[in-house]
Amino acid sequence: MTTDYVGLALKFSARYIPMLAPFAATADIRYYLNGLRIEAAKDRPGVYLAATDGHRLSVIYDATGQIHGDDDRGVILRLPPEFVTACKKTKGHVFEVEVVASNTRVSVTNGFGGIGGNFERYVMPGHPWVDGKFPDWKAILPQWDKLNPGFANDLNIKYLADYSKLVNSRFLNSVSFWQESQDRAVVVQIPTVPEFVSLLMPLRADKNREAKLADLESIIKKTKKEESSCQQ
Repeated sequence: MTTDYVGLALKFSARYIPMLAPFAATADIRYYLNGLRIEAAKDRPGVYLAATDGHRLSVIYDATGQIHGDDDRGVILRLPPEFVTACKKTKGHVFEVEVVASNTRVSVTNGFGGIGGNFERYVMPGHPWVDGKFPDWKAILPQWDKLNPGFANDLNIKYLADYSKLVNSRFLNSVSFWQESQDRAVVVQIPTVPEFVSLLMPLRADKNREAKLADLESIIKKTKKEESSCQQ
């Protein structure tokens, strides 16, 4: 599918790019997974930003974001490393740093709220958009009212490490996990980033999990018995 980008205009907060980039694929043959999905939030003002590598799906709702001229189809934005780096340098600025797009021109811009115009910090070279059909991420969302705290599966520790990078407060650095059932994805939430939600596919169940746990229990009991004998 080839999209006509004439008349396309959008903007959203640049700080969300480095938050979502770790969850996008980087060299997947499913090329449409190597970018960021941007679409209008039809149920309310703003836009949804989504990224997935097939193992994780992360979504951010930007209430101030805007998109026009996409015929309600949404777009997929490339995520070159230089672009992600430019979006990381947003701290310490009085005005919101935004990603702004017009047709096929995408830039990282210091927004001045109409006072004195905007200053472009970075302009993405080449064609910024990825033609393709992004997965229907809304179709795999859980039934929120059926979620239970915690999870019952093993998880990939490398994937979990990416969530720790999103914690932006030394006073509130927790991560919450929820799961609808053992065969469903684990929902990840971060209290300091309430507009963010992620789904993490669990690892395949270890058939020997209970046996390993029993072995561990026996080892601990044996160790305690030996320690007790030594003290006597």
